[in-house]
Amino acid sequence: MPRASARHGAAIAMADLAPDVRARVEQRLAGQRQARPPEIEVGMHAPLRAGRHASAASRRKRSGTGFEAELHATHVLYRRRGLALIRQHHPRVVGRQGEMRYAPGGAPCDFGGAALIAGLLRPVLFDAKGIGHGAQYAHDPDQYHQLDELLDHQALGGVAFLLLRDAERGIAYLVDVLDDLTALRRGESIRLRTIVGRGSRAAVYHQYRIVVQDAASRTWDWRTILESDFESMDPSERRR
Repeated sequence: MPRASARHGAAIAMADLAPDVRARVEQRLAGQRQARPPEIEVGMHAPLRAGRHASAASRRKRSGTGFEAELHATHVLYRRRGLALIRQHHPRVVGRQGEMRYAPGGAPCDFGGAALIAGLLRPVLFDAKGIGHGAQYAHDPDQYHQLDELLDHQALGGVAFLLLRDAERGIAYLVDVLDDLTALRRGESIRLRTIVGRGSRAAVYHQYRIVVQDAASRTWDWRTILESDFESMDPSERRR
């Protein structure tokens, strides 16, 4: 049986309360809102608007914002076509008004939601990274919690991956192999490609599936790559 969202479940519970009990609950909630201290915590999807503490974190994110914008455009197309509903996750921020800063603990994985893959609605979570032109990739130790999220998501049966953009080649590597995500979490690096031969006879062998950017729309169709994998699987395996 499909599980209702936490928000929907809470609404049902409130509706089922007796009138006098509901009144006491609502009064208590109102009191909590009034007692909220000036040091406020802003929700996951709220953008950081101000604060001198935000500048360093903003600079760290700036290099990936172009990639994230292109992925957002991809997800808009998915939604219009009824293929997926993917939301972007923003870092949680705290602080007094005018001095807001990113909360301790680091940013969550960039995108999450649900997508139709091989006819099945699958929960999806992934993080997008812009990488250099090197052939190996190692995850930033300050962001190991993102790998923990991805591994936990996979353990619950969801689709979870890293999407690593090589801007120079106009491709992105889709890394979703459990052993490789685990290796990154241990602090190891993974090889993205291997070059065999020299000069005009050199051949590049990509170690992971690649998503090629559409030159006209500047979108990244990662869903089709995943769908081709699921279609080749045994039907019993798809539901795991």
